[in-house]
Amino acid sequence: MRKGGRGPLYRSQPEGPVFIRSENVLWGKLNLSDFVHIPMAFHEKLSRSQLRPGDVLINLVGASIGRSAVFAGEVSEANVNQAVAVLSPIPEKVDSRYLMRFLNCTRTQEVIHGGKVETARPNISLGDLRVLKIPLPPRERQRHIVAYLDDLQAKVDALKKLQSETAAELDALMPSILSKAFSGEL
Repeated sequence: MRKGGRGPLYRSQPEGPVFIRSENVLWGKLNLSDFVHIPMAFHEKLSRSQLRPGDVLINLVGASIGRSAVFAGEVSEANVNQAVAVLSPIPEKVDSRYLMRFLNCTRTQEVIHGGKVETARPNISLGDLRVLKIPLPPRERQRHIVAYLDDLQAKVDALKKLQSETAAELDALMPSILSKAFSGEL
């Protein structure tokens, strides 16, 4: 388990390795539409927080505590700041997406939030993560669980899209219905 590099020591620039911050780590996915670049020298200096495909990222600080996502190698060079921890599962034992799903589940979030320190800026520590008990079924079972959850998530996403489209259609119909109601056509 590694903690990301410090933020104030770098200056964002137009190109270079991507610097992933807590706002980039969402529930189960990385948002790389809004990121900053750091100098290669800074990236190399912070070798412990450099990312490799399969690393699981988890937010340690602020309102997004506990959100986790898998870095799948979306960019070739990336690093994380100090508000993000990097978990590097042993591929033969732990499926990255299984670990991410476990971290994002309600029970685990309750444990994570139960151990957070309420200061000016709430946070959890690497020590809190080190003592987290992770159930580890065989890899094939982990993959089965992940596939099931991915399928369920796809269905939820489809329902949300349908709900949004239906709401938009109803919003478009409402002025016409109101017009007919007030002109006595209903």
